[in-house]
Amino acid sequence: MSQSSVSRVVVADNSALSTNAVAVSFRECSLAGSRTFLREDGHRGSRQRRSCRARIATDTSAGSISGYFGPTEIDWILGRVVGSVGGSAGTGTSGDPWLPAEALTKFYAAVDKVAAKYLYEVWPTTLEVSGSEQQYVNWNLSCTGKAETVYSSSWPATAYTCESSFLFSDATFTYNSTAYKIKSFRLLIDNVVDDQNFQNAITPVDFEAQDLAVTLELDCVFNSDNLALYRAALAGAAASLAISDGTTTYTFAFGNAKIPNAAPTIPASGRITFPVQLEAYRTSTMSSPAASDAQLRMWKA
Repeated sequence: MSQSSVSRVVVADNSALSTNAVAVSFRECSLAGSRTFLREDGHRGSRQRRSCRARIATDTSAGSISGYFGPTEIDWILGRVVGSVGGSAGTGTSGDPWLPAEALTKFYAAVDKVAAKYLYEVWPTTLEVSGSEQQYVNWNLSCTGKAETVYSSSWPATAYTCESSFLFSDATFTYNSTAYKIKSFRLLIDNVVDDQNFQNAITPVDFEAQDLAVTLELDCVFNSDNLALYRAALAGAAASLAISDGTTTYTFAFGNAKIPNAAPTIPASGRITFPVQLEAYRTSTMSSPAASDAQLRMWKA
């Protein structure tokens, strides 16, 4: 059996992998340690480089976990990607959605790379959700964190779930209370994490979310059904992306979505399409973290 087939990933809220642990049915995992070193450039007596005086300058980890996830995995990710778990609000229901917290919460990922097992203490940097015609919806969680360590404990007995994955045809995009037809989408939630605060250490002392950038890129047919998305008013409007398989629905709602102008171009043959890129903002009437006009609200129904 190939090494990729027997590799495993478990995520949890503590290093013992005993709190809110989830076994992830992933397609690809690039989490890995990264070290840089300094070398002394002074040459005396020869132009050959000397091996002495080399020092490790940084020791960090980073990477992503992606797959066609089901509800258990999606619930775990959405509850942590913007700091809701351990933050101020958000249980993931329509009445109490996952909301951006001012600080992110770290989590742990154990990765079995077959020849060896590693543990990563990481913070979420971005979540990308994407889909296109006739394809699965792909979820990609990127992380950054402290130094990679060897995981020497017994592998947790966390069972994998066998749940439904989502298709692109399950997606519905709504802008200003009107549903529009789309050919593809790419939702990006970016915490704009500062991972360079090393101070007097070789690993960063903290990982701070400096901003929250939320964009939704769409490819649409340029016809009467979608014409209102072209040169939409600068004031913007509420918008949402819902993904539903008929049993479970995930909704990403944006308090105010603005659409920078992007003109259609005419190809040599085929349909005329145009790109639509929404930028999400909170509305000017934002009064509390749980207000319905937050920049981003996420919930499951």
